[in-house]
Amino acid sequence: WTTANDLARKLVESSSDERQGRFSAAWSGFVELEARGSTQVIAKAGHAGRERIAMAARASLLGARTSFERNVHEGRTELESAVTRFAGTPFESDFARVLAAVRSSERFPELRSRGS
Repeated sequence: WTTANDLARKLVESSSDERQGRFSAAWSGFVELEARGSTQVIAKAGHAGRERIAMAARASLLGARTSFERNVHEGRTELESAVTRFAGTPFESDFARVLAAVRSSERFPELRSRGS
């Protein structure tokens, strides 16, 4: 029961972190749940949490691109914010690379999926 209670607590904490935009803490918790999940339900909950954060990162990047097309400064500001919000997740480096490209060329780079 102790393990089940610990995992349930971790799920609640990670979900709360995600809702509050603390993506690094949420990501770490969901990774732990996926790895330690003694049942498929817990492991699937961890996986689903990581997928939601990945979708939030994609939406944030696409939103920044849309903002950039309207106003370069606004788009750059959104990217700077995303680098901070997604710090500690696998997406931090993606945002940092796009921001560096925007800063150097004043153009939004072509986006490719991680698998490309």
